[in-house]
Amino acid sequence: MFDIKAVEAEAKKELNEERTKAAKAKLKAALKRIEDARAILRNAEDEYAVILRDITK
Repeated sequence: MFDIKAVEAEAKKELNEERTKAAKAKLKAALKRIEDARAILRNAEDEYAVILRDITK
């Protein structure tokens, strides 16, 4: 016979690890989207600055 408490504890540990990995993946994806959005905004601001510079020449 085996120790059901040990099996249950191991199952809970594995479930927690899976949830942790899933949460980490979601956080990384969100941070990547934020980083990409900031880069897009910087590019738009740079483009706007160029347009202003060209107009005022």
